[in-house]
This record gives sequence, C-alpha cells and structure tokens, in this order.
Amino acid sequence: MRKIERYLKNIAEHPFQGKSLENGDVQAFYRDVMVYCFSKLQTRFEKLKRDITQNPQNEYVSQFVKFASIDVNNIDNVNLFRLSLNCYRFYQSIKAKPNTPKIFLEHLKKVASYHGSLKDIVNCARNEEYKKLFSNVRLRKLDPTSYDKYIYSWSNIIKRFIPDPIKYKDFKKTCLKDPVIANRLRSIYGVINNEILLDFEDVKLSAISVSKRCCYLCESYIKFANDNGYNIIIPGSHKKIYHSWKLPNIKGNSDFNEKSLSYLIEKLDQVIKDETNRSDSREKSRGRDSESDNPDEDYIDFYSKNLTLDFPNF
Repeated sequence: MRKIERYLKNIAEHPFQGKSLENGDVQAFYRDVMVYCFSKLQTRFEKLKRDITQNPQNEYVSQFVKFASIDVNNIDNVNLFRLSLNCYRFYQSIKAKPNTPKIFLEHLKKVASYHGSLKDIVNCARNEEYKKLFSNVRLRKLDPTSYDKYIYSWSNIIKRFIPDPIKYKDFKKTCLKDPVIANRLRSIYGVINNEILLDFEDVKLSAISVSKRCCYLCESYIKFANDNGYNIIIPGSHKKIYHSWKLPNIKGNSDFNEKSLSYLIEKLDQVIKDETNRSDSREKSRGRDSESDNPDEDYIDFYSKNLTLDFPNF
C-alpha cells in the first residue's frame, strides 16, 4: 500500500505525455495493484471462462475469443492483465447492443473493471484539477475490529420461548424430522456419534469476527481440519503466503499435528513446482513480447498491453 501511495504521488507530480516518455510508476502501479487484487480477479475470470468454454458457439462469445486472441484449449494460461484490457475494449463496443447475453456481459464487465478503474485513477492523478489531491495523499491504516461472539446452545434459545420440558421435547423432535432444519442445525452445532449437539450447556462454541481474509497456509490448514471433523467457517482467503505464519499446535493430538504438517508440506511442494514451471514459460514468452508501434494507441492501454504479469497458480 505504501508503494501504491508513492506511485500516485509521482504520477501526479510528474505527468507525462504519450508513451514516448516511459513512466515506470504507471507500470509499477498497474503491476502491484493487479497482483494485490489477483485473488478476486481470478474468481471473476473463472466465471468468464465458463461462458467461453460452455457457450463457444454464441455469436458474442466467439467474437470476444477472436478479439482477445484466446486459445480456448490453453485458457488457464491467459495473461489476466492483458485479458482485463481486452475485456475493457470489447465491453465498450458491445455494451449497448441489446442481443448480448446479460450474464456474459456482466462477467465481461467485472473483469474489465480492473483495467477501467486503474485507467480512471491514473487519468485523475494526471489531471491538473486533482493534482494537488494526489500529490498530498496520505495512507492511514485502520486496525481491524475483532470480538468474540458466543454461539448459544439451541436449547438455551428455544427454552426461553418454550419453558415446558415436554413441549420442548416435542418441538425438538418435530424440528429434527425436517431434513432442511436438521441439516442447518448440524452445520451450526456439529455432530458427535450421529447426534446433533443441541442441548449442551457447558461447552462454549465461539466465533471470531475479523476483517482480514486468511492467507494460503491458514486456508489450507483449515481445509485439512474441516476434512477431519472440525467445523470452521472462514470469509475467504487472499491466496498469499504470510511469512510469519506458524503451524498451530493441537495439544494432546500429535497424530493430527503430524498429518496436518505433511498435508501443508505437500501443498507447498506443489506451489513451488507450479511456480518453477511458470518461470520457465515466462522466460520463453519474454522473447516474444514486443512493444506496439501504433501512435494512436492510448498510453495507458499501451502499458497494460505490454506489461507481462505472471501470477502464482494456487
């Protein structure tokens, strides 16, 4: 975030005209923001990819594939930075056409929004009217708000409204006979010996509300825990590896600790292998990338078109 703050200041204080004046801050700004937003961009790309692979015969889908020079058989290796630019250009040309599939248009717009937003920000930073604002921008980090929130037992809540023990048991049986209600209760309170934990009074389940998403290692660890009987819900992950992450130690369960460590090492080995393969492909592709000589090309489109980004493949 500090680097992005510095890029915007430099762009505002040293505006440039045209692509002939190579501005490293614009390229660095684009690169760092796109890397920071990679997880969400990849999620939106997956939706667009389904449109492309499942509806290849659609008129507008086939036009876009041709326009963006997408190899459908190798679509997972597409450069997402360049794809956002192509989505932005293609969306501008078809958004007013009434026959465009709405879902495809919406997915196209979301991927295009990354390039469009960055383009608007850079243009504002270069605009004389907003120059002082960007030149004096200050980053303020706010501490996340976190608190413990207890999940009260089902019986604790229901008995407030049905104090009679007999009526409570009848109500409980009725709820458990309903498969929809039973599944919801099972997901919230958990199960031991095929019995939903509805009547516990001495066990305190707790939920921690935080504003941050999990790192890749934390997400992988929680997935392993859930696969082994735990019930942990997270808001999402940012797919990055936090350098200070430590493996939790579950007291009295050495088997779980050992298996979780082996699981994480296996996942990391795969990440390293994928990144090594991507590095080889990156070196080969660099020799094929060349700068555009079109004098009418927008300078921001020029930077985004010729900047090669390779993202981690988690």
